Amino acid sequence: MENIMTLLTFLFACGTVPGPTYSGHGTYDYLAFDGERSWKYQTDAEDIEYTLVVEKTAYEYLDGMEYVTFEYSTEDPQALLGSVSWEAGGINGSGISGYTLGDEEVIFDTVVGFANHRMVSGDTVETTTNGVTFTSTLLGLEPCQNNWSPDDWECLHFSLTVDQTDHTFPFVGDYWMANGWGPSIFNVPNGAWGSSDDWILIGAEWDISE
Repeated sequence: MENIMTLLTFLFACGTVPGPTYSGHGTYDYLAFDGERSWKYQTDAEDIEYTLVVEKTAYEYLDGMEYVTFEYSTEDPQALLGSVSWEAGGINGSGISGYTLGDEEVIFDTVVGFANHRMVSGDTVETTTNGVTFTSTLLGLEPCQNNWSPDDWECLHFSLTVDQTDHTFPFVGDYWMANGWGPSIFNVPNGAWGSSDDWILIGAEWDISE
């Protein structure tokens, strides 16, 4: 007992008392995979006049992994633009397994990492697959006010980049992800719903009973 007290006295004197360490943000709750989901977005880009509708259309849970597909379409008139498929599995984090644009379907040999299970600002996830390299970076927790909720929102800001300038990947861009709600704001410059300005949330539905 005397030795233990001597050690504690030494640690306090040196200012090195061990304590809880910050392990970063848990990212899963920001993905909004649970329940029945849909979102509506608008952008100030001058060449886009439609409202973008994003809907969760497929879900499967298998061997500890979740497989989710989100479809993107115009609201009026309703027209399907494409889809993006995701995977998530506990400590494995989350990523994008493929996408469709019209009749084109792309399945990645390796899931494109979007987020580790826990991350701190500046953390990156790098994936090389199908001949290209993607890098996802958590830039930090930032305000992400939208045009739907009057509340002040804070989001995890992710930037997903690729080592090609001439590409049509519809998911490469920046995402401001809100806890429980998913993207409050996102900006993807290429692909069928690519925009020169941010897509900003104007409405969302979430039915947890599914």
